[in-house]
Amino acid sequence: MAFNLFRWLSKFGIHLVWLLLLNSCSDDPQPVTHLVPNPNQPPGFMPKDIIAPKLVSQLYAYDSIKLSFNEPVKVLRIVGGGLDIDSSRVVLADSLKTVKFRITLFYLGAETIYRCRVQDKAGNEGVHDFTIRYYDKQVEFSGQVQQFLLSKTEDSCYVLTRSIDQIKLNILSMESKIVIGQFSLNFLVNPGHLLRMAYNPKNDLFYFYSDTQPYLYAFSLTENRLIKTIEISDTVNIDNPIKFPVDLAFTNSGKGLLKVSRGSSSNRLKVIDSSNNDSITSLPAFDAMKYYSLTADDSGSKIYFGTSLSAQSSFINLFSETGEISAIQIFTRPFGYAPFIVPNKKNNSVLIRSNSEFIKDLDTGIETSVSYTDTYGDFSYAAGEENFAYFYKERKFMALLNYNDATTVLQYPVSTSFELTSFVDLTTTVNNKHLLMRYLNYLYFFNVADLRRQNLNQP
Repeated sequence: MAFNLFRWLSKFGIHLVWLLLLNSCSDDPQPVTHLVPNPNQPPGFMPKDIIAPKLVSQLYAYDSIKLSFNEPVKVLRIVGGGLDIDSSRVVLADSLKTVKFRITLFYLGAETIYRCRVQDKAGNEGVHDFTIRYYDKQVEFSGQVQQFLLSKTEDSCYVLTRSIDQIKLNILSMESKIVIGQFSLNFLVNPGHLLRMAYNPKNDLFYFYSDTQPYLYAFSLTENRLIKTIEISDTVNIDNPIKFPVDLAFTNSGKGLLKVSRGSSSNRLKVIDSSNNDSITSLPAFDAMKYYSLTADDSGSKIYFGTSLSAQSSFINLFSETGEISAIQIFTRPFGYAPFIVPNKKNNSVLIRSNSEFIKDLDTGIETSVSYTDTYGDFSYAAGEENFAYFYKERKFMALLNYNDATTVLQYPVSTSFELTSFVDLTTTVNNKHLLMRYLNYLYFFNVADLRRQNLNQP
């Protein structure tokens, strides 16, 4: 009986060894096993290491990638995007547990699949497939993203989307980057090319509008219903009325500015007052001007707007909570057309974009050096970078510019996937964590720390 038991155990042992050998040949990462001495074996004896090295983490910098393994390794081959990474670009560090290799280019918004084949000291090979994504999160919606707004506390993002048969307002958590609320806007029927929204802090309502309908639709998220429809009229141009909304912004008092149009060549600026039953009045002094860019500052105390009238081309304008309008003179250079104005969320400065771009401190009047990117932009909120701004050049690159001396700090080429349709509406968060842009049905989140990592010695 003892002989039969010995024969059975021997047979079972052979099968066990065979299974372990098969397991070691697999390309899949294997669990880490701590090998310990067998007390029944002679001193110093260790069982054979049959566990493949495990990939613990991967990290990318602007032009490099770092892989961390659970044990020292030797690199046999690395393939990225279907191309071999030359061994001269591969470096081992951290007692051979870290593999660093340089890549040709960092493509913003792209993702690349890599395969890394390594071998440990015992001769065990591990093959690891991993994907490097040059963005933090890609949030997909059922319709094309028309616009997005950050809440004042920047814990939520309001995303307006449109598909063939539905228009929705989506609430996105900035922490989880997951849609936590959704509202169907069925009252918006057959909107035109432009579909936009503005938030009114006075009554906590969202105002929706389209460039083909002479109405503003005030909607309550709290009650999930349309509160009122505001008709826009034109008693002057009766035969060819200028009454279709194309831009809107509010201050804390409920007073705001409304731009109406009947085409690219005809614009009118009006005042809307939600504390007075959303009354709309004209501003005839601005009737001759062709373009306005309406932007409320983060505090809600004022609205900036630009004009294209030649006599006013060296000014930007400010609309206060009380409804007063004042002009701020610009000394750097005259504008060829009305500027786009981006207020800083932390101080009293503005980023001014026209046929050139620069930053103006409204407290001191100081204006920075000038760039000529002609792109979407927003401020950097990193410490000590009050005069730094990110810009996105359509279908070409995104850059971080230092306006103290008009130098480029960082520049990222854009993936060829975005050559036909561009990223839009570059926006940064005041906590310096995220940079957001919209693209077709997607809202892209970029982690600022990842974008700013220039070498692999940085965390």
